[in-house]
Amino acid sequence: MDKLDISLILSIAKAYNDEGYAKFICQFPTSFYLDRVKRINFSGYEKVLDIGCGYGQWTSVLAMYNQKVIALECNQNRLSIAQEFIKNCEIQNVDFVLGDAISLPLDDLEVDAIFCYGVFMFLDRQKALKEFHRVLKPGGKIYICTNAFGWWLRMWLKNIFGDKNLRSAAYRAMTQGRKNVIPNSTNKKDVFRLLNSDDWEDVLVEYEGHLFNEIEAKPLNCYQGTFLNFDAVIEFTSKKKAIKTIDEKANREHKISPNNVVNIFKNTVLETLTKTNYEYITPLTKYPQPKPSLDLVNNCYASIIEVKTSLSLSLNRLEQLQWLYARITESSKSDLEKFYACLTFAQLHFFHHFAGQPMQTNGVSVLDPIAGILLGFGRCGTVSRLLVDLFLCNGFQSRLVTAGCHTSSEVFLGGKWVLADASLFPPGIYPMDDSGDPVSLEQIAECPALIDKCPSYINYHHEYIDAFLKTYPETDGIIGKYLRNPLLPSSGYFAKEYFTGGRAIGLIERLSKTGSFQEWNADVNFGWTRNYEKDVLQGQILTTRQRPSQVQDIYLVGEYITWNKSFSIQHDTEIVYRLVVSDTSRKWAYDSIPIGFNLSVIGEVIKTQDNHISIKNLLCLGRYLTIYAEINSWQEEDIFYLPSKEFDLRFLVN
Repeated sequence: MDKLDISLILSIAKAYNDEGYAKFICQFPTSFYLDRVKRINFSGYEKVLDIGCGYGQWTSVLAMYNQKVIALECNQNRLSIAQEFIKNCEIQNVDFVLGDAISLPLDDLEVDAIFCYGVFMFLDRQKALKEFHRVLKPGGKIYICTNAFGWWLRMWLKNIFGDKNLRSAAYRAMTQGRKNVIPNSTNKKDVFRLLNSDDWEDVLVEYEGHLFNEIEAKPLNCYQGTFLNFDAVIEFTSKKKAIKTIDEKANREHKISPNNVVNIFKNTVLETLTKTNYEYITPLTKYPQPKPSLDLVNNCYASIIEVKTSLSLSLNRLEQLQWLYARITESSKSDLEKFYACLTFAQLHFFHHFAGQPMQTNGVSVLDPIAGILLGFGRCGTVSRLLVDLFLCNGFQSRLVTAGCHTSSEVFLGGKWVLADASLFPPGIYPMDDSGDPVSLEQIAECPALIDKCPSYINYHHEYIDAFLKTYPETDGIIGKYLRNPLLPSSGYFAKEYFTGGRAIGLIERLSKTGSFQEWNADVNFGWTRNYEKDVLQGQILTTRQRPSQVQDIYLVGEYITWNKSFSIQHDTEIVYRLVVSDTSRKWAYDSIPIGFNLSVIGEVIKTQDNHISIKNLLCLGRYLTIYAEINSWQEEDIFYLPSKEFDLRFLVN
């Protein structure tokens, strides 16, 4: 990102005798384009298509935030400028394609997202959207910024005594655009009409630069949104519907030939193995559920569960688990590397849906390992049982662990039983002891700080909780009580149960599965409803400590920045706020955190027990602000604190 400089485009365009529009786009700093793409949440995708890439100004930023970008342009001159610009910026994850937006030279379902800035108004709208829909994967996102009626009215008036060609084009757009004559006069109402179908969902339309604005934030736009009270330049986003109905999906999968089930399973696995980021803000439509009950369990469509279980039972599950292990660990050289490879796969594959537990029609949780893989979501019990099965079926000793409000697993590795947990920690995060080895439960019981310094899943999914509450506001009471305020340190999930009832304080049970591989393979629940050999860990009792909540928003009140106080279960305990201020962005966001991420923030630090501070005290130190809330009785180095999102102070004062 340090090499990215939009102003380079101007000198390159001059060499191609194409500097007119380049002057306009280069008047905006690089930070404008970075902030804009970040603002519309266009990051973390595997493959993005930039339609009408022009000079590559948006392409370059999209490449910073996504794994790969396809830059498509119909003008060879512009495409050459974009290629040279991207090369000078030392950006290597862009493929350039000369082509037409109405006939995209791409395969069906090839891209995860489409970015289309300043091109849509020159296309046949219906044909363009049909083509966008063809190349998008189910659930894929489109972002479009386009001129509307007010823009063409402005162009007509501006050129009424000037450029005849521009005046004529603007007149055609105003009078005939609704009939799809090119260019066209799309406005806000037209967008809803265009996308009101079985093909698209989640339509958001605003004037340019206004989508996803934060509270009191300044809009980021190149053009004015209205002219003489008419829509001038608008932007909109939408998503391709994954499938029309859940029942239709279930019925379709019921018809799958048994010979194709193995391929379906293997393709599901291979898709995860290509991931580099964990999709922690997962659309609710991807992991569907009916209207949730307030007990937060069994909120899954029975038809989906039935289909996945049926598909799994048509396979030799032992063989598939052995294939899965071989595929996951094929590049691992030691047992330790294989251990971590299996954990990483499970971390990337499973979405820990806090408000949806996969349940069979008989009320029993989904215990089948292959069905769990096909579903792709579940709570800690589903994930832990899959790990136990995976290790057991491939020559390792492994067992289930139940403790507090969490289910985990253990593997006998390097002469000791170590924690194997793929749902408590984010991808690439594994608690280790001072020697860099995986930790045992005995070590955790003796020193909870070994895992407290690692973020727990409930923190990692906090933005998904916000999305869930927005969709199901009636669950706010129970979500707030159990999943928002009790932000436990990681050791807390092995401690006292904070739901009503629950297990005894500090009781950690180890459950070894009984039976043979052949018996498991013949059983619908893969042997998980049989008896266990039980052992109980006797060690130091782990207590449930609660960390403060995350700071969500900041506000400018007079000369002071203020924020809501973080909740603490010990109401009389003082909370210390650590404010980190820097001139440079921290370069990470929750919507695009890579494996092995580091949540540290470097900058000047101010500590205060107040929930407000003078803006002058902050601006003299830098532009970007991150806030950590800490309970002052805890040792800072022993606990992971969930930082706030990054706040741009200049948005508050400008």
